[in-house]
Amino acid sequence: MSEEDTIEKFRRLAEPRRRIEPARLPGERLPYVAFDCKDNPIRLDIRGRTVGHRVPYGYMPLLTYTPWTFDKLMITVSNLVIVIRGERLEAIADAIGWLSCVFIQEYDPEHFLEPTDPKAPLVRSIESKLRHGMEMEDE
Repeated sequence: MSEEDTIEKFRRLAEPRRRIEPARLPGERLPYVAFDCKDNPIRLDIRGRTVGHRVPYGYMPLLTYTPWTFDKLMITVSNLVIVIRGERLEAIADAIGWLSCVFIQEYDPEHFLEPTDPKAPLVRSIESKLRHGMEMEDE
């Protein structure tokens, strides 16, 4: 193997892999999945209906949740608080706690099919709030 082949091999490895999504017809809806996990992701992608956030795990100092109902999570990042409301969010809180959650997405009936698993997490809303001192403002 020549030196040029070795360099080319590492260039290919360094190229970002793009996930190819299947082509969708206009109005076609995808099955809904509230979150996904993988080993050692570098960031968490939070997908709301109108705004998304990519939060590096190194900048996420605090996860707050409602302990018995798990219907609300709050992720604090610098001066931003992301409030996630829904049902059965315990698995999402655990995945964030284990630093393995890749994305969280809000259910939007315009883009997703109705969830069918009654035990799966369901994210009803994702809100971003700017924090100023001890007060919080709606964004």
